[in-house]
Amino acid sequence: MCGESLAPDPGYIGNSFWISEVHGRWFLGAWGGSIFRVDSCQRAIDFSIAWLTHECHKTLSQFSPDFISRFQLTRADDEFESLVSIDPPS
Repeated sequence: MCGESLAPDPGYIGNSFWISEVHGRWFLGAWGGSIFRVDSCQRAIDFSIAWLTHECHKTLSQFSPDFISRFQLTRADDEFESLVSIDPPS
């Protein structure tokens, strides 16, 4: 998880999101539930810095359309779920 600032209590304030690498693919998720794939580690780093400094001290639940376009994010909810899901034993 990446967060703009630590809160006085456990947690973060301001923009935050999660980032994950699964089988060489990079994924980003906002708290509104959307999952996106980003095409490289470097682009994920660039996105992270830009998003954490965007509209500081607000907590945005979705990535803005401008950021999705600028960093060429691809919606990947199903792709991510298929990579991380574990079927329960029979």
